[in-house]
Amino acid sequence: MQHKHKPDKYIPALLFLSVLLLAIYSFFRILSIREEAEGRQYYADIYSEGKQLDSIPLWQVSESYTLQIVSENGGTNELLISRGEISVKEATCPDQICVHQGILSDSALPIVCLPNRLVIQLREADDGDALLDGVTH
Repeated sequence: MQHKHKPDKYIPALLFLSVLLLAIYSFFRILSIREEAEGRQYYADIYSEGKQLDSIPLWQVSESYTLQIVSENGGTNELLISRGEISVKEATCPDQICVHQGILSDSALPIVCLPNRLVIQLREADDGDALLDGVTH
């Protein structure tokens, strides 16, 4: 007597359930990472021509304001500074990449304007000299 093995009809349901649970876990993980990042305090370090011009504590900004940076080559970048974030509102550079980079609110990537030699980088308030120590050791 031979028994035919029927395909398990529960496999698609288990696969769907696994994918659903993974999606739910991923959603809540992304939310927790975002909430964790929102609780951090950042300085916006602004560099022009390789020299630091300013270091703005973004968590202390009460009202949004603009700041104009003029580079040695005559190019300008108008920065929009708000509580917890900074962006390049306008620039005289031809490619406008710095403007299109959007709002910087975490330290993942800096805003860079190569033609005007501008770099804006966020640094956690409690970092201190951690970057220096990490590079030198």
